[in-house]
Amino acid sequence: MNKADLWPAPISSEYARYLRMSKAQLADCSHGADELLQTGAAYIGDEFVVPNIEYSDENDGAAIETFVVDATGECTATGQNDRLIVELLPTAKRMAQLVLASLAEHGVVLDGDSFLTGSVTVEDQVTTTPHFDDELFVASDGVGIVAIAANLAGPRIACSALRVSPVRESLPVGLDQQTIDDFDSGLITTQQSAANRIVVFPQFGQLHCGPTIEHSMPGSTRTMFVLRAGTRPS
Repeated sequence: MNKADLWPAPISSEYARYLRMSKAQLADCSHGADELLQTGAAYIGDEFVVPNIEYSDENDGAAIETFVVDATGECTATGQNDRLIVELLPTAKRMAQLVLASLAEHGVVLDGDSFLTGSVTVEDQVTTTPHFDDELFVASDGVGIVAIAANLAGPRIACSALRVSPVRESLPVGLDQQTIDDFDSGLITTQQSAANRIVVFPQFGQLHCGPTIEHSMPGSTRTMFVLRAGTRPS
């Protein structure tokens, strides 16, 4: 873990207010049009065991399956890899139900179905590129949510404000290379989420990346679950 890294805190009413915001409201929390608040992330629940699944995809990269999640947390697979579906489905359903229940408890209203992706990736192929899951600024849209759980290590998440291109309607929020370099080098304060925990953060404008994994066995795999959903400002 980088020396500048902090740990997320458990989700609270204070944190959940960010997840209930519109994109405009989140942008208004910043100190100017060329800065974007980074809320960091929050843990949902306590330990959440993510299974260590043997990597079995014939292609390079990750074995991936996407599930459609309804309002009750039921997960419907969209792919054809039956073995992977069987291995991922119990954890996917358990995670979806925990996340949906926690968000409802904190007044976060989801907009339609959610999508949960499960993946199994060889450890040395885990990507660590900083990115936004949603960079498009539409003022009236909800910020959306991303929830992630993984074995080996969770994601790394920015939690201090970023320099960005001016935030303008219907345009993507842009980052310059210096900001990305500062994130990578630890000049921007970040959180490193733990393995086997569920962490949640806004989908819009929240910089994060995969972890740098140390001390794992050669050929180790990282199993990761990512739930994404739109939200309605409230």
